[in-house]
Amino acid sequence: MRQTQASPQPLGGVANFRDFGGYATRSGGVVRTGLLFRSGHMAQALPQDIETLGALGVSHVADLRRPEERAKLPTPDALARSWTTLSHNHPYNSPEPPHLAVLLAPDVSEAAVDARMISGYRQYPHDPALSEVYRAYFDALCDQDEGQAVLVHCHAGKDRTGFLIALTHHLLEVSPDAMMSDYLRTNQETRVDERMPEVLASFEKEHGVAPPLEALRRVMMVAGPYLQAAMDSVQARYGSLDLYLEQHLGVDAAKTQRIRQRLVRRA
Repeated sequence: MRQTQASPQPLGGVANFRDFGGYATRSGGVVRTGLLFRSGHMAQALPQDIETLGALGVSHVADLRRPEERAKLPTPDALARSWTTLSHNHPYNSPEPPHLAVLLAPDVSEAAVDARMISGYRQYPHDPALSEVYRAYFDALCDQDEGQAVLVHCHAGKDRTGFLIALTHHLLEVSPDAMMSDYLRTNQETRVDERMPEVLASFEKEHGVAPPLEALRRVMMVAGPYLQAAMDSVQARYGSLDLYLEQHLGVDAAKTQRIRQRLVRRA
């Protein structure tokens, strides 16, 4: 269940921007608001967006994009100078993120998109490059000063970001149902049908082909089985999300306690 709260001001040039605090925890607390934000990339941030973001008190940003993505769509200097960016420089075989590359296949179908997305989600927990950023992100949550905020984003702010937000909610003892609910909010926040013409035109201009509309719409959305695939992958390899956080990401009991003290208030 999410507590009533004032939503952050919408951003005209940044998709899927929102506060992912405000949820009740199993221990009887509430995740603090104004400290945890998520979004898509910042490259098209408007001047008023930059002003709004600059006023949030963000000290660290976890940018989960590939180096090629960051170079192609850089964060405006006015923002990048105001916070510490957590990112990686690992090379990949393809400059395109998997959820976009699948659209280049001939006669791509919605089923093909689903299969590719599930495959990608299974890899997110174990990807060395992403894991490097995950570790730095949880260290930042542990070490930040009181009142400092963090922001997580990738390209669209839904897949790589969605998994890391789910991990954060788990660590903070948010219920699985609420965790999934926040993840699925992307389908409303990204205004898929409204943005379809813009995204289609951009894709066709860059790649010279127009994918089927339903396949493109599917790529722009999230689905419960996608996130569940990541969770199942963690369960299969580590036995639980808690052991994954401890053994793979170094989030031990002391770090967990510190993060909860900072980010959860008693109801």
